[in-house]
Amino acid sequence: MPREGRSPGRRRLSRPARLTLGFLAASASVGLLASLYAWLTLEPDIGAPRPAVVLAGVGVAVGTMANLLLRFLRWQYLLRRFGVRVAAPASLGAFVGSFAFLPIPLYVGQLIARARLVTDVGAVQRGYLLLAFLWERVLDLWALAALYAVLAAP
Repeated sequence: MPREGRSPGRRRLSRPARLTLGFLAASASVGLLASLYAWLTLEPDIGAPRPAVVLAGVGVAVGTMANLLLRFLRWQYLLRRFGVRVAAPASLGAFVGSFAFLPIPLYVGQLIARARLVTDVGAVQRGYLLLAFLWERVLDLWALAALYAVLAAP
């Protein structure tokens, strides 16, 4: 029997997805509180930031979220192109959870995290998951090369 307030057809986020999103929310909260504390106590005579600074900060935050959203959509698209069907919440949990392993060289940690966090695929589909990850890195290199070509043009 479904809980009250939830429709019976709606899936819950997986435990790794809930933990990852909770960790990200907690990290963002701690960062904001630490920044507020530093702003109020360490330099009390600085005053409030100018509206242009606040607007620039909001622009950076929105741009970052848009970048991550587009990268997730690309990840989902690549998975679907290779025939790997993963529910969006589980895929989002694996996508976001893999960012914790970025410091490991050559993206090996991120690859292992995604392969471990996506649990509802078979062995053959795990190979396609690896292929989608490699294509994602190739497309990252292509985007960097395109940006360099634009910036280096005379």
